[in-house]
Amino acid sequence: MIVTVLSTLNCYHMRKISLMFLCFILMGTFNLKSQEKTAGYTIYGDVTAIPDAEMVYLTASNLSDSAKVKDGKFAFKGFIGTPERAALRLKHRGQGRITTIIHEDNLKLFLSNGKVFVKSADKFNTSTINAGKLHDEYITYYAGLFKIYNAMQPVNTRYYAYARENNTKLMQETKVKLDSLRAIEFAYATDFIRKKPKSPIALYAVQELAKPIANPPDFPSAFLLLDTSLQQTPLGRSLQKMIDVKNSYVKGHLIPDFAQPDLSGKLVKVGDFRGKYLFIDFWASWCGPCRLENPNLKRSFEKYKNDGFVVLAVSIDESKEKWINAINQDGTDNFIHVGDMKGRANSAAQLLKVSSIPQNFLIDPSGKILGKNLHGLDLDNALEKIFNNLR
Repeated sequence: MIVTVLSTLNCYHMRKISLMFLCFILMGTFNLKSQEKTAGYTIYGDVTAIPDAEMVYLTASNLSDSAKVKDGKFAFKGFIGTPERAALRLKHRGQGRITTIIHEDNLKLFLSNGKVFVKSADKFNTSTINAGKLHDEYITYYAGLFKIYNAMQPVNTRYYAYARENNTKLMQETKVKLDSLRAIEFAYATDFIRKKPKSPIALYAVQELAKPIANPPDFPSAFLLLDTSLQQTPLGRSLQKMIDVKNSYVKGHLIPDFAQPDLSGKLVKVGDFRGKYLFIDFWASWCGPCRLENPNLKRSFEKYKNDGFVVLAVSIDESKEKWINAINQDGTDNFIHVGDMKGRANSAAQLLKVSSIPQNFLIDPSGKILGKNLHGLDLDNALEKIFNNLR
C-alpha cells in the first residue's frame, strides 16, 4: 500500500516537473521570437575623415531621424518593419539648413534590422558600408542598372535636342536606340525578379520600371513575377494601385466631362470639344520631362491644328505666376491652358486618376479615348495615321 502511494506521488511530481520544464522551454522560445521581432537596427558611423561633419540625417519612406556627430562618430537605433531603401545625408558645420541633396554628402543603403557599419573616406558618398546581404544585393543590382541608365542618358539628350530642331528623321533613329535600351532594362529587371522573387530588392526593380516615361516597359507583368508576400507590402500595394490606375480610362473608354478654369478664370469643359480630336496633357511648370515634351507637342499641333486637332493643357501647378511664365517660356500660348491651382489635388487629375506627370489622353470626336501617354514620335505617328485616313 505504501509502495503504491509513493509510486503515485512520484508520478505526480514527475508530471509536474515535466510540465514546468516544458513551460520553461516554451517561454524561452517565446522570448527568443520576441527578441527577434524587436531587435531593430543599429547604425554605427565613423566620419573622422571629414573634420567638419556636424549632423547625419537618416531618411526612408516612413522614417526620418538625425544624429549629432561627436568625436567623429554617430549612431542611429530603431526598428524597421520591412527592409527598404534608405539614405544618409551629412551636414557640415556652418552649412545651415539642407535644402538640396548634394551628391557628395548623400549615401544610399538598403536598411534592414541588424547592425550597420559606415566608415567614411574624405567624401561621405564614397563611404564603406557593411550592412549585410540585402544591402550588397541592392548595390550589385543598381550597379548593373546604372550602366544601362548611363547608356540611355546621352541618347535621351540627343532625342530632345532633335525634337527642339524639329528633326523627325534623327528623332526616329534615336527613338529606336532608346527603345532597345529600355528593352534591355526590362530584361535585366525581370531576370533578377525571376531569380529572386522574394527579395525586397525585386520590389524596387518593379518600381523603376513603373516610371512615367515615353514607352514605359510593361511593369504590371513584372509585378506579377513577385512573390505574393512582397505584393502585400506597403510598396507592393502602392505598385498595385499604379496598375489599377494604368488600367483605368484606357482605349475605348469615354472621357469624363470635367471642367477647369482657363487663364482668365472662365470654365472650360471637355464636352466643348466634341467633334474635334482632343489631346489632354497633364503637366506643371516644375515638371522637367513635361516641358521637354513641349517642342514635340507644338510641332504636332502646328501640323494638325487645321484638321481639328486641339491641345488642352491641364496644369497641376499651385502658382499662377509660375504657370504663366512656363507657358511664355515654352511658347505654348496656342494651346488651351486650364488649371485650378490646387497642385496635386487638381480635380481633373483626381477624376482621371493621374498620379504622376507627364500624362496625357488622346480623345476622338465622340469623346472616346484613342490613346494614353503618347509622347514624341508616338504621338506624331498616331496623329498621322488618324488624319491620313480622314483625307
